[in-house]
Amino acid sequence: MVNMKMSSHRPIRPNWVSLGSRSVNRMNRRLPPPRSVRCAAKFGVGRWLILAVWATTALASAETLPASPAFPCAVELTRDYPPNLLRNPGFETVTATGGLPEGWDFGNMAGSPQVHGGSSPEAHSGARSAFATSTGDWPAYWVQALKVVEGVLYYSSVYSKAQLTEGTAGLRLYTSQYADAGSWATRNSNTDVRSYAEEGQGECLEDFIDPAYLNLYRRGQWNLQDLEFTVPTGKGVNQYVAWAGLYGIGTVCVDDAYFGPAAFTLTGRVTGLGLTRLRILDSRGQEYLNQPLAVADGSHAFRTTLPSRLKQYQLELTDSQAKTWRRPL
Repeated sequence: MVNMKMSSHRPIRPNWVSLGSRSVNRMNRRLPPPRSVRCAAKFGVGRWLILAVWATTALASAETLPASPAFPCAVELTRDYPPNLLRNPGFETVTATGGLPEGWDFGNMAGSPQVHGGSSPEAHSGARSAFATSTGDWPAYWVQALKVVEGVLYYSSVYSKAQLTEGTAGLRLYTSQYADAGSWATRNSNTDVRSYAEEGQGECLEDFIDPAYLNLYRRGQWNLQDLEFTVPTGKGVNQYVAWAGLYGIGTVCVDDAYFGPAAFTLTGRVTGLGLTRLRILDSRGQEYLNQPLAVADGSHAFRTTLPSRLKQYQLELTDSQAKTWRRPL
């Protein structure tokens, strides 16, 4: 099943997303659901483990942020997310014959007897996950296609747990609907979004950097990988393909996948007297809500739509003495 429970905010760290042949390094603080160690990094060409993403039920999470000396007002928050567009995203439902995850097709592009996939009892949540294994350095993956809308920003995530001899872990979504001339790779270079992380990558940095500021892909543990991308406009693209699997040597389990629009609704209530204004901003100072408050009221409700799950947002309060407090959401 998909677990959308929220947690405390995360520290600053790099997030690499490759758009075709280009890599973008975004530094931000954010709170993507659900909580786990995550890493999104691209490491050149070669072998890679492709973990992909795809419930039509709206998802919500609620939390209470208590008052503190640094922020003297309690805050109640509810985040309402769009429905998950993936079919069987938790891999819980399996076929009557074969016990394979419903809604997903298994691909063995090389037709190799060294490639296998199926349902696993080793789950991040619920009773099952899906696994893919390769003993001969062949690709093995679970695949699903879904409809998208031009110009919409989408958020995608998956939990993975890998034991690899060779290869890297990652998340990939792509479309093959471009009509550009050239090779397959060239045609899809502008609609291929991926995020890779080598197993154990960066663990040596723990000797020099506080692990709280690193997002490592931990061996033998469930890791959250996620990304966002905007569907190109004017190209006739209305479908993306998601892969979940392995390109390397080893085994990976995948679970609790999500794919849907990135925008979500944030509603909340602030408790405190003498407040005159409430604002919500991202880490770059872009404002998403600027709401005046009645000084005499002790409880203030607010509601807004936020465009991304990969951005870190802040709540800012101002009192009648022009004093300002901020805290991450």
